[in-house]
Amino acid sequence: MERDPRGFDLSLWSARELCGLCYASPRRSRRCIKIILLEGKPGGAHPLRGMVASLSVLAVLEYAKMLRYSQIEVQEPVPGAGPVYQSLGFTHDAEGRLVLPVSATPLRNTLQISEVFMSYSEESTKANLIERLMARAVRLSGKTTDQQLHILNVGLTQGKQLEPEGALAGPRAATPSALVPAINL
Repeated sequence: MERDPRGFDLSLWSARELCGLCYASPRRSRRCIKIILLEGKPGGAHPLRGMVASLSVLAVLEYAKMLRYSQIEVQEPVPGAGPVYQSLGFTHDAEGRLVLPVSATPLRNTLQISEVFMSYSEESTKANLIERLMARAVRLSGKTTDQQLHILNVGLTQGKQLEPEGALAGPRAATPSALVPAINL
């Protein structure tokens, strides 16, 4: 297996439940990072249902900014996932690739976060959680872009309707999910 020093791995957890996976890599490109795998836990009964695509795209977007790349490409979008990508701002370019431009923002000092632990009561709503996280992110980074706000808003308002269960991108789209029930700890 070839080592990918600029590869980006993301796992989305709620407590001890794995809710989503994403892998992105620029591979040999110097301007574009590609989402190679994006998958939510199948079954629809997980706490981040409807937010997997939005949260993953936000994370890849920030990584692309750090690398000073100009766009994100979904390498192998799953048939049926088009509406969620379009709602997040992805369009087809002249070559037919599904891409999202990375908004130009001034380069700031970056804060590397390997793990962020969150706890919240069962009574809190997902919207309140996102609002608190956004407020904390603004305090840490200084400013939230319109692109970031749009992606979060799509997840909160349309995610459950638009986001298909299971795979959203990747070569395993035709095979059973990588998120097997045995992953729950």
